[in-house]
Amino acid sequence: MRAGMRRVRWRPSRPRRCRDDSLPFAFGPPVEIVQPHEMAGEYLLEMKRASDAAREYKLALARAPGRTAALIGLAMAQLEMRARADAWRTNFLAAKNFAGADSAAMPALASLRARLDAPASSAPR
Repeated sequence: MRAGMRRVRWRPSRPRRCRDDSLPFAFGPPVEIVQPHEMAGEYLLEMKRASDAAREYKLALARAPGRTAALIGLAMAQLEMRARADAWRTNFLAAKNFAGADSAAMPALASLRARLDAPASSAPR
């Protein structure tokens, strides 16, 4: 120890410790990247089962409201089911998540928008 310095015992205050104890646990396994219902929706869309895929995406959104990937998947399923107006509404909700962002930030959103802008008769089944 340098001359003139005294040793100070550090002791955090009790209120701060209690407040920290009340916070959610910050460590643990990584957050899942694709929710199981989203993954099921993707597979069902690939298998041309759009109504089942829409149901799975709605379950994913019940767990994580506003999740962009689930909204885009739901809009794709709605397009496959020929529910174009519903797909537009869902697209709007997904786009709100990226308000002000570069369109290159979310290629899936740009792809969905291109499908929505295409004439209804030329939309792939």
